[in-house]
Formats: sequence, C-alpha cells, structure tokens
Amino acid sequence: MSTERIAVEVVLALPEQAYVVALEVVTGTTVLNAVERSRIADHLPSLVISECRFGVFGTLRAPETLVNAGDRIELYRPLSADPKSQRRRRAAAQQLDD
Repeated sequence: MSTERIAVEVVLALPEQAYVVALEVVTGTTVLNAVERSRIADHLPSLVISECRFGVFGTLRAPETLVNAGDRIELYRPLSADPKSQRRRRAAAQQLDD
C-alpha cells in the first residue's frame, strides 16, 4: 500500500443537520475504510454503518470501492418508509377528498 495521502470528505445528511468530515487517507483506502476513519457515526449513535449505502458525488458505490483525491463520500440512510407506498397512500387520500 502506498503512503501517499489524499484528501476526501465524508458526508452524512439528516433532515435537521448535515455533518461533513474532511480527512486525509492513504491511497488504496476504500469507501468503507474512509467512513470508519471519519468517525461520522459518532454524531448519530442510532446510525448503523452496515445498514447504510454509500455514494461518491451522488453515484452509488460499493463499500470496497477505492477512493480518489477530492471524493465526497456520502452515506445514504435506510428509508423509513417505502416511497411507492407513500405515493399510493397520498393518491388514495386525494381521491377521497375529490
């Protein structure tokens, strides 16, 4: 593994607040390693990293994806409700109102 260091950001967006952690990692670091090193989960004890999906600049990435200099690694929390079910419920309620 190389000892060259690169700068990345790890981001966690919540409805009420966003957390951004800037850090330097060595080349060859994976998305999951960077997230763990950022300790971003310390801000939200209920967050389970293994249940999150990850992205880089809005594109889904596997946890074992290698990061590049300047990457913004994003944590995507599990959905609290199925979007399709939510839409059906709203549509049904709207039909009742009409």
